[in-house]
Amino acid sequence: MNLRSAKIRPEMTYKVMDIFKLTFEKDSFGTVFDKGALDAVYPEDTPENKIKIENMFQSILDILNKNGEYICVSLL
Repeated sequence: MNLRSAKIRPEMTYKVMDIFKLTFEKDSFGTVFDKGALDAVYPEDTPENKIKIENMFQSILDILNKNGEYICVSLL
């Protein structure tokens, strides 16, 4: 995606990360937009999936700044 959009959006970069262990610095973002990650991680209500979701949300909370927003587009 970096190569694909370099000519039309040179200021935009793409990174691949584990949603459970985001490596951005704390308080890095004002908004996290989730399109499908929650659906992929939480396909059914099981104790294992609940732990995954808690880890995912903690990871997101860590990178959001104090007044940050989490926006989720989901079918759940």
